[in-house]
Parts: sequence; C-alpha cells; structure tokens
Amino acid sequence: MGRMFRFGKGVGMKVVGMPETFWVVTTPTANSELGDVCFQVDFRTYALQIRGGLEVESIVAIYSDGEAAKEIATKLIEVWRN
Repeated sequence: MGRMFRFGKGVGMKVVGMPETFWVVTTPTANSELGDVCFQVDFRTYALQIRGGLEVESIVAIYSDGEAAKEIATKLIEVWRN
C-alpha cells in the first residue's frame, strides 16, 4: 500500500521542475493596456485568477519569458486596435 504524505497548515505548494513564476497573455479588448493582457503570476496567483473569473478561453498563451510575453501581447493589442 502507498504511503500518504500530509503537509502542515501554512506549508506552501511545492513546485518541481517548473519556473516559480510565469507570464499569462490574454485576449485584448478595444481599451486594453499591456498590463491588462500580460501579467506575471505564480501558481497560487494563477489559481486565484481562474477562481476570480479569468476564463481559460481568454488565455492566448503562457510564457516562461516575460519579454516574449510582452512582445506578443503588444502585437495583439496593435492588431485589435487596427
């Protein structure tokens, strides 16, 4: 039988083999600013964003590199405005 592990209250989630933070790029709207559609999160913050109403369908991409995320987000905003 397998061994059950229990973590004490207040012990943070362990992230293995993944970056501590990552960048989310979402679909822009007509009035979107870069910070509205491109933001850095950790896994806890990402879960709270989803729980708070961020729809998976509105996520265009997830990046480990912030510069790449900002670049694509800027292009998406430009396309949306034109």
